[in-house]
Amino acid sequence: MDDLAGYDVLVGLDVRGLLEDFPVDPAAFRLRDLSPPRKTWRLNRAGRTLRLTPALLITSSVGISRPLADPAVVSRYVTAGHTGRLRRRLESDLRSLHAFYRYGLLHGMVRLRWGFLDEVLPVDWAEEGDPSLPSMLLMVTESGAVLEVVTGHAPSLTDPWSRARRVRVTRKGLGRTVVQDARTGDRISLADVRAARVAPEGEA
Repeated sequence: MDDLAGYDVLVGLDVRGLLEDFPVDPAAFRLRDLSPPRKTWRLNRAGRTLRLTPALLITSSVGISRPLADPAVVSRYVTAGHTGRLRRRLESDLRSLHAFYRYGLLHGMVRLRWGFLDEVLPVDWAEEGDPSLPSMLLMVTESGAVLEVVTGHAPSLTDPWSRARRVRVTRKGLGRTVVQDARTGDRISLADVRAARVAPEGEA
């Protein structure tokens, strides 16, 4: 496992459990577990509960409809030696997990959307210095810098800012922040922001 030696932070589902199968010391890394921060959500007073799965929270947060492979399908690919299909499926899972991780870093929480539910669950994935959406919103209102956001589908790994649009950020009463498309004036829900950055200097 020398390939891991160059990394400080490891991110994944049950990442500590995964490392137990390899000759490495989990204490040598900062671990960020993307598993649901709680196992169930109570739906009503009768005690009916919803089981929270990684797939449910990923779809709720970043809008990917089939974010993770069915383990049985992966097993069949391995057994049949379908390396191409296996690679594509694992790469798809990686994109889903990356988008989910970035969403949690940006917002400090992930979403739970199911039926009538639209709730948030706090996560503690951020490292000191990681940019957050609240800090960026405050900065642009104070400095006059331009903010770019990506909404809709999760950003591409290869060109994450291809669908970015510039926004206007204003502060309203009671600490409310309003974000609007700078071109159309359409209001943007902060919860639907998948990625955000201060626009690079010199770009029109």
